[in-house]
Amino acid sequence: MLLSETRKARVEKIIEEKMASGNYPVADLTLFDSVKNLDIPGDKKLKLAIEYTYDEYIDYLKQIKELLTEHKQKEFQRTLRNMDIIDNQALEQEDSFLIALSIQVTGDRKFAITEMIKNYGNELDREKFLKFHDLILKGTTSYDKLGFRDRNTKFVGTWAPNEEEPTISYFPIDCRDVLKAADLFMNFYNMHINDLSKDYVEFVRPIVYHGLIAALQLFNDGNTRYGRLFQHVELWGMLSQYDDTKTELPILYATRQYVPYREEYRRLIQNIVLHKDEEAWKEWISFNLKRLQDGMYKAEEDLKQITKRR
Repeated sequence: MLLSETRKARVEKIIEEKMASGNYPVADLTLFDSVKNLDIPGDKKLKLAIEYTYDEYIDYLKQIKELLTEHKQKEFQRTLRNMDIIDNQALEQEDSFLIALSIQVTGDRKFAITEMIKNYGNELDREKFLKFHDLILKGTTSYDKLGFRDRNTKFVGTWAPNEEEPTISYFPIDCRDVLKAADLFMNFYNMHINDLSKDYVEFVRPIVYHGLIAALQLFNDGNTRYGRLFQHVELWGMLSQYDDTKTELPILYATRQYVPYREEYRRLIQNIVLHKDEEAWKEWISFNLKRLQDGMYKAEEDLKQITKRR
């Protein structure tokens, strides 16, 4: 439901006052400290989950190469990409009809994912970081909410229509710290470009990027959409640096698999903010590994259907 300008102003004033009260948890820059010492290889259970996901990926890629010609492989990759562009909007209750129509009519329009793929392996700066985000909102109902967040009018929680005040779980990072947080994120990202590990950490860092973007909410809107997209592109880029896993476009997405787990998804992001500890991050990583596995299983079923029709 759209709010009138008067109602919207009153709502925003209430939210800003509650954040200023100091009575609610607020995400802050110490969130970056919590990811510095994550001991993934030291956690046997999580390491096994990463290795299992990696092995499943290798098997999934092998099936694609065995069942499809090179031309069909590229078609399959483009189809998966276009489906995820739509799914990523639909997960946030964004009407994706016009986006789907645009893909069908114009083909490879300039989408965030295509621009991020082109940039993979290069450093991020504020201009790129912002441009990729804003492309996600192009053609959506949130197109008037582009840019970094410059007001404290967002909260994580609920506000039922019949309630005078919201139920607040936490506030995203103070708008006065948004640009500093964006710089810290980019520094963290740039420091790890082309940094490969023998401990399958390539499956972990993209999930951490996803969690940081979703938790901090640096932008006026589209934060979780950007976080999911970041995860998918970074995972593809890291894996593609190995000769035996190289693909032209990502073949692994998890967006549609988050749909049945919306509440858990949000709860785990909230845990990262409220606890800022290794356990919260490991729970988040484990959850996302499972969704990646689900994404592969779904794509494999689609692949079988495609090859049956040949």
